[in-house]
Amino acid sequence: MALDYDSLESPFEWYRAAKKHGVWDPEEIDFEQDRRDWEEKFDEEERRQFMTICSLFYEGEESVTQTLAPYPMAVGALEDASFDTLQEEMYLTTHLWEESKHVDFFSRYFNEVFGTQDTMGGDFDEGFWNPEIQEYLIDDLDRVSGELRDAVGRAEQSKRQGDEDEIERTQRELRHRLGDATMHYMGIVEAQLAETGYNVLEQALDEKDAMPGFQKGMRMTQKDEARHINNGRWLMKRLAEEDPSIVREQYEPHIRRFEDVVVGPTVQNIYVPNPLGVDLPDMVDASLSYMRSSFETVGKEKFSDEFHEEYIEKTDAELEARIMRKVQEAA
Repeated sequence: MALDYDSLESPFEWYRAAKKHGVWDPEEIDFEQDRRDWEEKFDEEERRQFMTICSLFYEGEESVTQTLAPYPMAVGALEDASFDTLQEEMYLTTHLWEESKHVDFFSRYFNEVFGTQDTMGGDFDEGFWNPEIQEYLIDDLDRVSGELRDAVGRAEQSKRQGDEDEIERTQRELRHRLGDATMHYMGIVEAQLAETGYNVLEQALDEKDAMPGFQKGMRMTQKDEARHINNGRWLMKRLAEEDPSIVREQYEPHIRRFEDVVVGPTVQNIYVPNPLGVDLPDMVDASLSYMRSSFETVGKEKFSDEFHEEYIEKTDAELEARIMRKVQEAA
């Protein structure tokens, strides 16, 4: 059945925006001035910090390019969804293409400006990446994608067999796995890690008046990822409306784990010492703002009482102090 253009939903609008604004080409960005700036405006410690942040971006882009394919498959396998699954699938195809484009951009930058294909810091010491962020950004994305793909297979098999009880069970599992995967990537990796990283790099490069090619590419990447984040939050909201238990069983544990396990060691590793002079309190405030936006979109009333006490009812100052304690504990 053809699309009903009188009943278009948000994902189709993001699909339209991707057609119009997402067609920039990384190969058209000039890095000549960036190469000069890299040699003339950065000392060794600044290079290490800058490359560490860039490596997080590259590895995240590569990881999601390799693991995003099950997401539209999962949407298409949903039964009785409260939204038009085709429109969501159409948008997600642009998301996957854009992630490949971001791999292209960062790959060019490592090759043409940093002079290496090694995105894991081979020219520096072994502590270039802390294991917590490597697990969260690479291993866990692979895991949640695999679990989502398996859930799609079980849901499709149950439909072929026609067992109504099994269809109901596998559909519930599919929604939970899709909520898990969406919160992990769009809700945290993109909405908190990546968005905060953009702010950090913009601040550092503005101070140095450096890297115009990188800044142009990052602005274009950020526009793409704003659509990814908005769509991810929208999808998390719709899934939570269909099955409120997803919030307590999938969304809340992700947020707790990110704070408890990942944030402290990662901030300690990348920003201590801090030769580029990144304003850590500002960085934490930005991350908290992105987190609260996710709460608002999903619906604060859907979160548990315990989660309200832990996060939603806390002031930014209280949450910032708690996060900075975790950073100090990771030293």
